[in-house]
Amino acid sequence: MSTTWSWNEIDVYVSLYDNVLGDASVATNLWVPLSNYGLLRGRVALKPSTVEGNSESIPGRDGKPYSVYSSRGNATLSFELLVADEWIPTHKQLNMTLRQRLDTIEAYLNRARRIAYKQPGRPCISYFEVYKVKLTENDAYEEAQTVKAEIEVHPFEFYFSGNAPITITKSTYTTVNNALPMDQCCPSFVVPQGFDASISVSIPNVYTPSSFDEITTSGAPVSTIIDTFHGLVYAAADASVNINAYFDGIFKDLWLPSANGIRVTNSSTTHDITMYTRGGIIR
Repeated sequence: MSTTWSWNEIDVYVSLYDNVLGDASVATNLWVPLSNYGLLRGRVALKPSTVEGNSESIPGRDGKPYSVYSSRGNATLSFELLVADEWIPTHKQLNMTLRQRLDTIEAYLNRARRIAYKQPGRPCISYFEVYKVKLTENDAYEEAQTVKAEIEVHPFEFYFSGNAPITITKSTYTTVNNALPMDQCCPSFVVPQGFDASISVSIPNVYTPSSFDEITTSGAPVSTIIDTFHGLVYAAADASVNINAYFDGIFKDLWLPSANGIRVTNSSTTHDITMYTRGGIIR
């Protein structure tokens, strides 16, 4: 078993953009590999989130109090980059000084919306949404500097496979398997203009939550996204156009639990819809 790796087998990828439905790989212009500018000094460390809560005593009863969960903290990614005066020959075309490369790394990290990484034994098949960035520079040497990064991320690891489109044809359903260790995920649905029906999520013989119903289509954009992660409905062409008023329903009813045989139904008799599961696992 090999215990060594080449300089670019460990890498961190940064995206300056919020999630784009259909973005299923870091091999696009939405992502920048930091190995273009520096060397990862060791493996990336992931500190999973912790459940925050308190305890309540039970009057008149001995024993351990039960927990009352209130929230989950952020997860944290930690890594260190070495920026040296000499660099990989194929990257000399960047024609950048050490200081310019250090500044570029920090600019990307400070503006990061999403972050992903790979290392031996862990292919780059997922990403995190960034909340906070803390950087520490060490410029003790003229020929080399380091920057340590601590990135607080949403405590859910999104798999790129969850950004793949799934078509649900009119008046039918599709079955989704989201078995352990995958966790409950918050999908997005793209519906066309004129969609006047309901979308529902259920597990036959287990539970059937309420449908998410559209109550009107008058004036709705050509393509509309129902984003259950953010609890928003907006125009696909312009996410700033909030059109929640055109729809009625409970976003949580469309979340996909951790289970097999989940049925997602499109009751429309005239329109197909597209679903992106946004699947992943709590970290």
